[in-house]
Amino acid sequence: MLRDDILEYLSFLISCAGNLRSEPSTYGPARLIDAARRMIELVNKNELLVDPELDAIAKDIDEGFFSLMTDIDEFNAMLDKAAIDMAQIVKNE
Repeated sequence: MLRDDILEYLSFLISCAGNLRSEPSTYGPARLIDAARRMIELVNKNELLVDPELDAIAKDIDEGFFSLMTDIDEFNAMLDKAAIDMAQIVKNE
């Protein structure tokens, strides 16, 4: 199961890298934050790292992801919050 999840994640990253060549520049941050959300999901699902603080970051990403299409400032605020929250988790380790 873990192998399949990792292969799926790597496929996502590789396909994103290829697609970014022809996508609008704002899609880069969207692809990366989605990759972070997927990684949180992967490690949680496989019980490699179950952490409610990471789950909260994933939830914030889910809730703010599509604001990219309607409100770039809201999307950028979500990115900033995710970065601050992640830094806090790392700092507390």
